[in-house]
Amino acid sequence: MQLRVPKKYQASKRHRRRLFRSRRWMVLWLVTFTVAYGGYWILQNPTLTRDYMDNFRENVGNEIGDAQTRYFPDPPTPTPDVRDESVEAENAYRLGDYEQAIELYREVVKGKPNDVGIHFRLTYLLLITSGSGSDTVKINEALEMAQATISANPESPLGWTIQAMALDWGLQHNRALASAQRALEIDPSSIFAKAVLGNIYRNLGDLGLSKATFDEAIAQIQRNGADNETVAQVYRNYGRYLSSQADYEGAAVAYQRARQAMPSSTYITLELATFVYLPLGSENPSQVQTAIDLLEETLATAPRDTAVLYQLGLLYRNQGNPERSSERFQQCVIVNEIYWPCYSELGWAEFWVNNDYVKTIEFMTKATQLGSDDPYDYFLLARSYYRLQPPQCDQASQPLRDGLALIDQNGEPPTVTRSDFLQAFSDCGLAQPQAAPQVTPTTETVATTPEATIAPQ
Repeated sequence: MQLRVPKKYQASKRHRRRLFRSRRWMVLWLVTFTVAYGGYWILQNPTLTRDYMDNFRENVGNEIGDAQTRYFPDPPTPTPDVRDESVEAENAYRLGDYEQAIELYREVVKGKPNDVGIHFRLTYLLLITSGSGSDTVKINEALEMAQATISANPESPLGWTIQAMALDWGLQHNRALASAQRALEIDPSSIFAKAVLGNIYRNLGDLGLSKATFDEAIAQIQRNGADNETVAQVYRNYGRYLSSQADYEGAAVAYQRARQAMPSSTYITLELATFVYLPLGSENPSQVQTAIDLLEETLATAPRDTAVLYQLGLLYRNQGNPERSSERFQQCVIVNEIYWPCYSELGWAEFWVNNDYVKTIEFMTKATQLGSDDPYDYFLLARSYYRLQPPQCDQASQPLRDGLALIDQNGEPPTVTRSDFLQAFSDCGLAQPQAAPQVTPTTETVATTPEATIAPQ
């Protein structure tokens, strides 16, 4: 039997001393060291620390925002109820009250943002009421609305077709060509697109392709028929083509066919008078009166048509009837306060017919403030200041400089030359501006016929 030695008499074991009494102490030391080192690093690098924290805060904010969007999306914005406006707009369009229809369709598109047909109709109305392209405000709005039409459905030919028409009337013929071709890629049978394409070819000077495109469109109408808008556009554009070839008899027939399809479209009547009867008036003066009678008849049903009023004012002035001319131009500025050509014509009449330089200053100031690009307006404004008693040459200086800048930019118009401006500077004792450096531009030879050219030749 073995006896156990009591514990107190056992030899004691030698314990090794440990740096860390436990794992807890080790973690505590590591944390303390890390925090101390991090604080030291922050104190030594404040800029980097601030940038890091900004990025961290931004990333956290983005993640929170994405999570909110993903799991708690905003409720969809309700579109306005435009059923009543849609009916009213359609009625106004059918009755030929195009300005009222435009105002209503502007509201309708807000409630129908993806309706291609509504966008197309509004763009079309903006174009045909733009005075054959002379109202640049409407042309610009039409270009924006055409893009919205494409956005509503890029695979619909309507958006590309109306964009081509807007670009063509905005004198951007090459861009218009691409849009018209895209429309026909989507729908090769689109008669409206062919009508627009034929007009683009005419404006680009490719008369052979223009004629072939119109022949194809007309044949398609005769086979299958088409809506009134399409028929009017085809025959209007074809009449424009024939008049450019001096086939006035054929042009008259085409324009009359267009008028039958859309009798409320005053721009068709305006072009019939301008491009058919007025050229015939050079050999037969009675045709000029025919044009006037036609426009007066149109004005009776569309008394607020700016383009018709402007053209009538020009015709009466050319006939030597300044009173009637002034009456029409006055009506023009009443119905459209921002149409500078009518202010320009009123100023012209006051200067040359009535010798009323105060009124000339009034009208020409308005024309130039509204953005007139005619150097002659600035010239007459300056000369009116010069002819006051006593002359106000200090007021004449800026119009002379602005008009001269337009000549340097766009060339001399038939009505006034650069030397006329320099003489006006001399008459007023004003220092003549230095001549702008003459740069010979590289021009592209393209035969164009702007839609906005409605003044009699």
